[in-house]
Amino acid sequence: MRRVYRRKRPIEYILPFLVLVGLGVIGVLGYQLWNNLQGAKGDVFFYVAAGKAKILQYGLTDWETGYSGTKLLLGDSVKTSQLSRGVLKFFNGTMVRLGDDTEVTVTDITKRNDIEKIGLTLTHGSIWINKMQTEGVDQSDLQVRTAHMLVADTGSVFEVESNTADVVRVMKGGVSAQILGTDADKNSLLDKIQVGVGQEMTLDAAILKAFQNHETPSVLMALSDQFKLSDWYMWNSREDSNPTDFSANNGQETQQSLTLSQQGLGVSQQNGSTQQTTLAPLTGTQQTQTNPSTSGSLSSPVITQPSPTVMTTATNKVSISGTVDPSTAKVVVSETIGGNTDEYTLSKYKSGSTSFTYNVSEALGNFKSGENIYRFYAVDASGNKSDSADVHITYNKTAVVVTDALVAPQVTSYNGSTNSTVTVGVVKVIGSVAGAQNVLVNGVALTKFQAGDKTWTYYANENGGNLVPGVNNYEVYAVDPQGVKSAVTKFTITYNKSAGVPASTGGTQATTPTSKPATTGSTQVVPPPGF
Repeated sequence: MRRVYRRKRPIEYILPFLVLVGLGVIGVLGYQLWNNLQGAKGDVFFYVAAGKAKILQYGLTDWETGYSGTKLLLGDSVKTSQLSRGVLKFFNGTMVRLGDDTEVTVTDITKRNDIEKIGLTLTHGSIWINKMQTEGVDQSDLQVRTAHMLVADTGSVFEVESNTADVVRVMKGGVSAQILGTDADKNSLLDKIQVGVGQEMTLDAAILKAFQNHETPSVLMALSDQFKLSDWYMWNSREDSNPTDFSANNGQETQQSLTLSQQGLGVSQQNGSTQQTTLAPLTGTQQTQTNPSTSGSLSSPVITQPSPTVMTTATNKVSISGTVDPSTAKVVVSETIGGNTDEYTLSKYKSGSTSFTYNVSEALGNFKSGENIYRFYAVDASGNKSDSADVHITYNKTAVVVTDALVAPQVTSYNGSTNSTVTVGVVKVIGSVAGAQNVLVNGVALTKFQAGDKTWTYYANENGGNLVPGVNNYEVYAVDPQGVKSAVTKFTITYNKSAGVPASTGGTQATTPTSKPATTGSTQVVPPPGF
């Protein structure tokens, strides 16, 4: 019997190949899925920059001593002690620095090939963020949550505080700040504010109430001089430009709870020599008398003016004077103004001098209506710090009654000239006005303008972001005490940055008033050094 062989169909020849290809595809996809799952969370390490810190692991209830080099996991919290600072270093190079008495929780550390996310909750204290992004990543986001804000950023340098008020300050780039509800629904969105470079936004109880009532208060201000002169600002600025390798203290607790290290923390230059600075206590009940020194031979400052050191005044400026030991290298003041505390080293004090003077005024921003507390410390060349001498001044501000009829602002000079074409990067614009409660340029209020003033001043500054090469357009208007807006006056500044650029002349032009009433609330100012 002859055997009959069946001819194979073409599919039977290629089927093994298809099976192998399918298995290969499944293997590749499985490997990519496994790899993504393994790399879904990025690394974040905590370092003690000065003083002491504690760490609370997710799911636990007891805080443990925080050591430099500790790897944090999702949900872990870290807090610094008084007179301490810390650093969080994330997988993409983002640096988050913690001020003293600060508590932060890591809520997101997503790291994938196409996306990376960092999420933080600031319970209280101050943090400074220098946001970075991994090369090749399509989306890189960072969010900071406080009691009443959600700050979102894609790549900038900014600071967030959450104490008696929530504050965000932007040094580079810009952030978006969502204002969150104050009622039972803490996630309800009340408003969304864009905070640009050189600006800060403060949310206190009054402003939050205004948002809750569906009002639109003005909340943007320029970075205060006191903040820019504080040790906190200067230290972070130095760290941004020349970061310290805090991993050198890996696994060791930093014992410098009073004097900051020479690794860049608070080091300042005075008379050509390097001095160590210290962190002043920022919390606790303020004392009303001069305290005895606890640092050996270094005595506390003695306040000579005002006398008494607890006073009430209706004047919008006060001069504070005192004496210190000849061994004093510098004088530091910790000032609590409007519920916010900043530290400032007196720039006009010379090392070895036995006297100092510090001027406070509403125009300078270091004196506000209500109670103002100033705590003065002497610091010697070794960084030893005396106890404080305290001054309490309650400013009972008298409301100014504006009786003049509202007149639209006019521009009178640009850097002292009527020609609005300039070749320098800072332009001082001076104008006239009448009947105004406030004056606004490009929608931003001038904080140094006082109700009833006859003149106003505005600074256009290339470094502040409100002056660029070429033609710059501005709009200025005034608001009376009832919130009625004047006509809008338009003016231009032509910035010929390069030599030889043909000059052009700008001018002013009055337009009809807008119908929408101006909003009220906190004062806004232009980017620094706008007034």
